[in-house]
Amino acid sequence: MPRQSRKSRAQLAVVAALLLVATAVSALAVLSVWKTPRAQSLGLAGRWTGGGGWGVVVLERRPSGGFEGTYSSTYGRDVGRITLQWIPERGHYEGEWSEGTYRFGKVIVEPPGDGTARGEYSADAGCELNPGIPASEEFRWERQGEQ
Repeated sequence: MPRQSRKSRAQLAVVAALLLVATAVSALAVLSVWKTPRAQSLGLAGRWTGGGGWGVVVLERRPSGGFEGTYSSTYGRDVGRITLQWIPERGHYEGEWSEGTYRFGKVIVEPPGDGTARGEYSADAGCELNPGIPASEEFRWERQGEQ
């Protein structure tokens, strides 16, 4: 086989490999945009009400990303606070809720759709009141007013 033919084939293989890598990178970029929830553009920011014993939840976007805010249904020992951060691998927000050290735990919130956000929370076993209860409780919030 002539040398130029081998060289041409090697160059063609390199070009094909580069095209394959470029296609893969483009596909990953498209997927990352697709996996970014509407919540990133619409936001969880705003006023929410609903089930699960949260009362009124008010969330604001943090400069570093994610959301933080307060909820009104507490035992009166401290302010109800909540922080949430987007977890792209899981396709939802995760964070923590607390009423000081009296009641606290973990929370997961799905990206909002149609004016509602659904999620699940749990209480930490180290809570002063009802430690570890609930182990897991679902909730649904409804957006109130403007974002």
